[in-house]
Amino acid sequence: MTINKNKFMTGAITAAMVASAIAPVAGAEEVKTNAEVTYSDVDPKSSHFPFIYKALDYNIMTGYADNSFKPNQKLTRAQVVKALGKYVVANSGKSLSEFDLTDVESFNDVPSTYRDEELYTYSLIVKQAGIFRGDNNNLNGAQLITREQMSQVLVKAFDLQDLPGDNSEVTDNASANSQYRGFIDILSENGVTSVSEYRPKETTTRAQFATFLVRAYEIANAPEPAPEAPEVESAKAVDATTIEVTFDNGEVVEFEVDTLEHGENEVTFEYEGKEYTGTVNYVDEAVVALQEAIAAAEAAIIALPEEITLADKEDVYAADALVEYAFELDAEAAAGIAGLDFLRYALNTIAELEAEPVVASVSAINAKQVEVKFNTAIDASTAVDTDGTLKTGVINVATISGTTVTVDGASVAALSADGKTLTIDTTSGTFNGQYVVKSVEDTIKATTGEFLPVYTSSVFSAKDTVAPAISSVEKLNASNVRVNFSEPLSSAGTWTFKFADGSTAIVTPDLGDLSAGYVDLAIDSNITAGKVISATVLGAADFANNLISPNPTTFTFSKGALDGTAPVVSSVTPNGLNKFELKFSEEVQNLTESDILVDGVARTAADATPGLLTTEAIITQSTTDKTRYTVEIAPFSSAGIHSVGLVADAVTDLSGETSAAFSKVVEFKADTTAPKLTKSEVKTENGVEYLYLTFDESVTEGTVSALAATEVKNYVTVNGTLDLSGLAPVANTDNKQHFVALSSITFDPAGSAAAAVISNSATYTVALTGFTDASNNPLASTSISFKRAADTDLTKPAVLLTDGDSAPYTVDNGVSVIDNDTLHVTFDKALDGASATNKANYTVNGLVVKSATLLPNNVVELKLDANTNTLTGVRNVAISGVKSSTGVLMNAFAASEYFVENVRPTFTAALTQNDEITLTFSENVVNLTNDAGEADFEVNIDGVDVTTFSPAVAVTEVGTDGTRTYTLELSRALTAAEYAKTLTITATDDLDVEDTNENVLSFTSVGVTK
Repeated sequence: MTINKNKFMTGAITAAMVASAIAPVAGAEEVKTNAEVTYSDVDPKSSHFPFIYKALDYNIMTGYADNSFKPNQKLTRAQVVKALGKYVVANSGKSLSEFDLTDVESFNDVPSTYRDEELYTYSLIVKQAGIFRGDNNNLNGAQLITREQMSQVLVKAFDLQDLPGDNSEVTDNASANSQYRGFIDILSENGVTSVSEYRPKETTTRAQFATFLVRAYEIANAPEPAPEAPEVESAKAVDATTIEVTFDNGEVVEFEVDTLEHGENEVTFEYEGKEYTGTVNYVDEAVVALQEAIAAAEAAIIALPEEITLADKEDVYAADALVEYAFELDAEAAAGIAGLDFLRYALNTIAELEAEPVVASVSAINAKQVEVKFNTAIDASTAVDTDGTLKTGVINVATISGTTVTVDGASVAALSADGKTLTIDTTSGTFNGQYVVKSVEDTIKATTGEFLPVYTSSVFSAKDTVAPAISSVEKLNASNVRVNFSEPLSSAGTWTFKFADGSTAIVTPDLGDLSAGYVDLAIDSNITAGKVISATVLGAADFANNLISPNPTTFTFSKGALDGTAPVVSSVTPNGLNKFELKFSEEVQNLTESDILVDGVARTAADATPGLLTTEAIITQSTTDKTRYTVEIAPFSSAGIHSVGLVADAVTDLSGETSAAFSKVVEFKADTTAPKLTKSEVKTENGVEYLYLTFDESVTEGTVSALAATEVKNYVTVNGTLDLSGLAPVANTDNKQHFVALSSITFDPAGSAAAAVISNSATYTVALTGFTDASNNPLASTSISFKRAADTDLTKPAVLLTDGDSAPYTVDNGVSVIDNDTLHVTFDKALDGASATNKANYTVNGLVVKSATLLPNNVVELKLDANTNTLTGVRNVAISGVKSSTGVLMNAFAASEYFVENVRPTFTAALTQNDEITLTFSENVVNLTNDAGEADFEVNIDGVDVTTFSPAVAVTEVGTDGTRTYTLELSRALTAAEYAKTLTITATDDLDVEDTNENVLSFTSVGVTK
């Protein structure tokens, strides 16, 4: 905290004596007549008036007993002696009786026996003081004193000094006797006389002498000048109430001051009886922190893109956190942060995007893989097939430039545990160029059952320059280790394995899964358990040919010890004629179809042909119990005894122990239990109603095109048949659940009426037949009822872009400018009134939306606060949060629109002539002069229209359109009585005055100044 030294040195701080003057000195305006004496012959207008009374107040010259002063009486030498004698006594601090005059020789003509004792006494006093010496020791008291003589006695009486450098203003000094000239100049230099023609030979009146006397007295008794104040060398703020000042005399002093504010402060302090003022700079750390917080918040908001997507979520939240911090420091100051409206729009947009399942972002994470992130968990079955590949037709990648990549149903795909990140390997090609990723409509579902909308990414550039690295080494079992890489590899490079002594260890790498990003290592069985092996990988590369980092890379692992217990089959449980369950004593690995024997014959993997034939089998490990496996085989033709077994070494446990050969005879029994319907329900998905049927086991639909049914509508029951042939299995439910859209179900009434799609608001009851389980057991007798409502329009409301605007307004951007305060926005469908009229859903940068009103034909009218837009130009309009009448939330909408300032003109009125009122407007206006007799203004006197007076006063509006000043001419002058009353201007019903931007004048009453 520093202070500007230059300001102090040049007089920003000044010193003034605090002490009082030695004697009171009153200015002319302060002179008042003595409460006991008022001179009867002193004119208050006389220039000598204040001095006459000052002389009285100072007790140096008084009047006469009859209360007269005789201002024009010529002054004698005796009178001057008395006046100056009184002054000497008053200035001595003694009483008259205390003066020792015994050694003073009296004037010859004023002896001790003189009749005027007062003159005698004061003559001795002035003689003792050296003011009067006399002519041959004669006072000559009766003689009139000349002005030149008076100069001498005043200079001596008041000890006035010659002032070097000050020149006398007297021009007629040469006419004085030489002995008086110096005294006259001293009077002029000291300001006792202010005239240029002194007239030395003339006599002096009592009034003139009073003025001379008072001026000389005040000069003689003026306070001593204040000692020179020390100058300030520097000053700085110590804290908010203390400053430290260094003076040029070497003193460093701290002063308490009023609480300082951040920045330049004016301070006042007192030092050695003198007062100083100046400026000090104070740095308030809290203010600095606030300024930095506001600057950081504004920078973060400016950095946000105009089009907000979920990819910007973290940046938006970071900007919001900075704004919140600024508000914590000072809410009032933070309210002025630039861009708050846009930040609110960004936060609303993120909230809306998160409210519906969407693709949040897309990026190539390396040369081989693209990562698709969602804002919510998705249903894995809608994106990834059971074989770990991408479902066909859900994600497409278009190559804009560079290396062509292919992503299709053969691409390896994996969904993260939280269901929000889908990683896809290219089937062919590597990312090195520019690409666009697009999702296909109605393919990927969120776990809530909603389809994700179509997503098309912006063009993104991808070039993999990041070297691959080993991310982890995990133990699969005692003899197998998996090495995981940070990305898929195209080349394994060279692998070497050594013991600590440098000898070679026999380890076999399986390079078949390089493109999946891992290598499995098989440790030779002859290697001792626990022995550490060092592996070195040299020259491995990713699909962009980036070599592994570091290159070479070395890591260590060891062989685990066998636990001594081989895994065994704990149980075999048949389930119908085509399934059985194997349970092991512990978790095992590497079970394949060829390891399984049924009646001594090894099973084979199933091909793509529907259904299992001859030796084909499908093995499924339980997701909840890793020791259980379900094996599905081609069904036996009938119940009977069959053997189930495993070949030797079929599986290994996690320590590397292998299983022995196994065989067990079990009875397969036909499934005679009929399947049951456990649930039927109508669900609405994306606005479409579906009938869902859930069974307790897998079922197949037979002929379901003409099921007996009844329809009840408006209390009328009609018999007929329902066609449910549109039923299809729900994915990943093992055919236990089937669904059909209600809009595809038809009802064929009995009789001649034609079949038709089932009706809205009708209830249908149908007997379900034609469903069988895997053992051909038919569905038990089951009847269901369901009611159709109506499919809901779940498309999002959108702003219609055609708006009818023309230049300078933006054409067909969806925002129609009605006037400077009013906008119209038209949507493509009926709206939810609450959200459509919520003004918080509409923002215009820098302006305030005062209201939102829903008009017919899905039009929302927005009113801006009047008199708030002071600048004409383009501003951003953002709309979000508006829902359709069916409750579907719109996508955030943004547009740029041209706005004209909306500050309405104002005016003042003044009576400039007795028959003319001048109106002065705040800006140029038009439409003011009388238009076909339609007046804009009404002139009122005490609230009464002057045109109704008798005789009437006609009012004519005079002026030129496009100017600021107009007049209202009255047909006659106002009378004195009318002038004395209150004049006001009010608006008529025909008021159409507006500024050049069509902002209409609006007022109730304006007073007329006179």
